[in-house]
Amino acid sequence: MKRAAGYPSSALRALENVPDLYLILSPELYILTASGAYLQATFTQRQAIRGRYVFEVFPDNPATPNAYGPRNLMASLQTVLTTKQTHRMGLQQYDVPVAGGGFIQKYWLPTNTPVLNELDEIDYIIHKVEDVTAQQQANGALLENQELLQTLFESAPLSLSVYQILYDSSGGVEDFEIQMFNSFTVRTTGLTDYLGKRYSQVFPHTIESGVLDRFK
Repeated sequence: MKRAAGYPSSALRALENVPDLYLILSPELYILTASGAYLQATFTQRQAIRGRYVFEVFPDNPATPNAYGPRNLMASLQTVLTTKQTHRMGLQQYDVPVAGGGFIQKYWLPTNTPVLNELDEIDYIIHKVEDVTAQQQANGALLENQELLQTLFESAPLSLSVYQILYDSSGGVEDFEIQMFNSFTVRTTGLTDYLGKRYSQVFPHTIESGVLDRFK
């Protein structure tokens, strides 16, 4: 178990009291401390997580195999350790475990920032997150009403489609997954079987045109 000894206690105490959601990690990715707001958002207690490996405390949720929160976070932290520069991640689904078993769905906007000492070495990493779960769940509730949306789509005299953004391991936009389309789209494209497929798979020329680069 890694302890917070060797790190300025006053600095760590100050970070514990900030109003933002902060998790403080050692260069070996062990938890040094966390702000009260972070503890509240992740249903954890400071003494219970301090000194533990971050991915032991916050493991992957086996019920969401298509959510890559832990993998993406590891990639971001490795980038920070290598470059000694702040790395901002895109939207991440990273569910948090709860007492008694199971996970609670969570969506975050994370930023990882290294804190350097006088020798230009990383003393610790500030993992700051914004909890955007409520917004994402509201968006999800809207998309769940497929029947209403489809009715509106079918009555439109133009091509309409709904896409889900797909992120790569660094949090950048990698592609789009086709979620819905109307009959006008079928008539104009001649395609009928591209529901659930990637945009670049259905329209491979878009990669060469650079249309995805507009979202990076």
